Amino acid sequence: MGQQNDRGTIKWTSLMLPEHVEMVKEIYKEQNKVDKPLLDEQQIQDHTFLLEMRTFVRCFRAFTNVLLNFIKSFLTVRKSVLLRTGI
Repeated sequence: MGQQNDRGTIKWTSLMLPEHVEMVKEIYKEQNKVDKPLLDEQQIQDHTFLLEMRTFVRCFRAFTNVLLNFIKSFLTVRKSVLLRTGI
């Protein structure tokens, strides 16, 4: 025998009123809802510290990348000037 293809709630929606379909969607959404955790002051400070450190690290990496690119381009220009002048 062939395998049955279960279409879930799709097969029943044609038999239901639009209001009922909307109600079923709302119930499903409420069942899968996750409440926000309550944080105490220490947890908030820890999260804030982590965000500040991550921001600092990203800025520092960006700064070092810009600085390294500047140094590389400076050395390339210096090298080409030295080759042209024969020094």
